[in-house]
Amino acid sequence: IPSRNQYSKRIKQSLWRDRDELSEMVERNMEEFRAENFDWRSVVLDDDMYVDSTNGELVHPCHVPGANDDFGVHDEKEEVSALDDDSFLPLTRANSLPAQL
Repeated sequence: IPSRNQYSKRIKQSLWRDRDELSEMVERNMEEFRAENFDWRSVVLDDDMYVDSTNGELVHPCHVPGANDDFGVHDEKEEVSALDDDSFLPLTRANSLPAQL
């Protein structure tokens, strides 16, 4: 395994995140887990996520206005999300079967 010093800058940027990006990821994950009532048994799986049709990324329903009721996800407060801007529209539901418990 190569030393971290042997990777190019491009590879380093794809493998490691800086503290600002890590902080944003933690904040987003906490918002999503809060929307799931902090219960690991009720997490929203990939099949229940929305798909950003511009880039194919999965979007948690808590970031989509009006979507929370469709998933039984209840956020404690209404927040304006960074995902509300036009760069994430239009969204579509991922094709899925209901999860079996």
